[in-house]
Amino acid sequence: MQFVNVFGCAADPVFWPVFIIATLAAIVGSQAVITATFSIIKQCHALGCFPRVKVVHTSKHIYGQIYIPEINWILMILTLAITIGFQDTTIIGNAYGNLFPYEPLSLSLSPCLW
Repeated sequence: MQFVNVFGCAADPVFWPVFIIATLAAIVGSQAVITATFSIIKQCHALGCFPRVKVVHTSKHIYGQIYIPEINWILMILTLAITIGFQDTTIIGNAYGNLFPYEPLSLSLSPCLW
């Protein structure tokens, strides 16, 4: 399998700025996924539709800043499983591209399942 350099499309003078911005975007995106997951689990826990998990409030001054160790471990294991399972970013991109059109359909049909 041939390795494709995603940053090869950037010219040499702007390679490092593009690389730094892409890395920061990946960090922000991963933090958004973690925060959203923690928030959803906290809300489901409050509604009584999720098993009891340990919720750690990380700030005494900022309400809603939480950490759930079990969910963090599950996210790590799922990330590793996807990375090891696909083994190639092109295949992950293709899987995302194939499933993306069905996401609105699943959201539209989800109220019918309740």
